[in-house]
Amino acid sequence: MYDSSRVYLWDNLKFWLMILVLITHSFVNYMSYDKSGLVFLLLGSLCMIRMPLFTIISGYWYKEKDFKTNALRLLYPCLLFSLVEFIEGRIFCGPSYPWNCFGFSMWYMFVLFIYSIITPFLTKYVSLKFLIPISFIVSWIIGFVPCVGYEYSLSRLFCFYPFFLIGLVLRKVEILNRFENKIVWYIILFSTLIIGMVLMYRYSDFYLYQKFAKGYDSFGGLIRRVMMQVLCVGASVALLKVFPRDKRWYSLYGTRTLNVYMLHMSIIFPLIYGVSSYYNLGRFDFVFCLICVPLLCVILFSKIIDDIMKSVLLKNKL
Repeated sequence: MYDSSRVYLWDNLKFWLMILVLITHSFVNYMSYDKSGLVFLLLGSLCMIRMPLFTIISGYWYKEKDFKTNALRLLYPCLLFSLVEFIEGRIFCGPSYPWNCFGFSMWYMFVLFIYSIITPFLTKYVSLKFLIPISFIVSWIIGFVPCVGYEYSLSRLFCFYPFFLIGLVLRKVEILNRFENKIVWYIILFSTLIIGMVLMYRYSDFYLYQKFAKGYDSFGGLIRRVMMQVLCVGASVALLKVFPRDKRWYSLYGTRTLNVYMLHMSIIFPLIYGVSSYYNLGRFDFVFCLICVPLLCVILFSKIIDDIMKSVLLKNKL
């Protein structure tokens, strides 16, 4: 039963962020053909909020747990569904699908597992007011290190940690109960999204920087990473302040986003990298990628899937 005492803000946010994940992962192939179209620019700017805000939420609700609990909760599903996504990736993408990464989307579970290990140690010896700027500086420097990139999700490991720490700070300073002028926050939110769209239109590769998946070999790349981080933080905090905090029709489904995150590529791989890639769908391809496939993935929010995943993820042992 859905707990009536829950703070609905988080469930509401997670539901819509997960919808964004479904849309962008379904639409990624189509987006690669037109990097100046309005749909690409809009989705690209919304993507800035997606995983950084998920990471901020994880940091906000972070609680120190023992290694076994963290391994069962984070590492086990990461390895299990990395294997599933690897098999599907090789089937539908061919031998070019990389083996040295944590699936298509399991990198997030991997970095959260590492954060759960290092955060108690770091916060014990370093104050957050120093740790956050240090983590940002490390994320900038690490971009110049050739061996830190997409492989094993190392670049993301360093680049998303500042957002995780920001989540810790937001809880400590109780920012959600302060600075209540929503007009200001709406201005910040729309300004960051518009600036993101302009930068993506001006620089064709700026969209890639929201992934924080690869490094760079010039100060231009460093500047773009910093700009992307500033936009991500601004848009994420603004969205936290303006998003509905009361119960909505979709609030319950926000509690099941982990199931969708684990399983959605099992629908997207055959339909996007199979059907859409191998068959000429013509004008319908746009509708198929942007609407049909994400809508099909919505079944993963169902109670039946939730009950199955509780057993698969060993939640009775947590």
